[in-house]
Amino acid sequence: MSDALKKSTKARKVLGSGDKKKKSQSFKLVKEYSTSTTDLQIYVDNSLWTRVNSFSRSRSNDRHYIVRIDENGTATVQFGDGVKGARLPTGTNNVVATYRTGAGTSGNVPSQKAKLKPKPISKQKTKIKKKS
Repeated sequence: MSDALKKSTKARKVLGSGDKKKKSQSFKLVKEYSTSTTDLQIYVDNSLWTRVNSFSRSRSNDRHYIVRIDENGTATVQFGDGVKGARLPTGTNNVVATYRTGAGTSGNVPSQKAKLKPKPISKQKTKIKKKS
């Protein structure tokens, strides 16, 4: 297992408050969220919602969200409009993101400083069984 995975932790961040009167509510994700991470989960009122690529197949009551990445690499979570994907229910700080964070660039080590020693390849013999 890599050091980055060993040092990763599960972050929990409140994104904001839902308002059932608003269509297509959206919230920016915090900087430490890596857009390449696939373990982002969004909870609304403690219920897990499903990430989709688009709302094209979402029905009005489907608890779906999409993640948009802008030209600066900022990720935004967007919810449905009530026709394609459900609107958020009204609540205070009821939209929460969880995701893994790692050591990031602070965990990087220059190649000259790495203390890994190559291990010799084992000289195991493999027996091949002949089919009869």
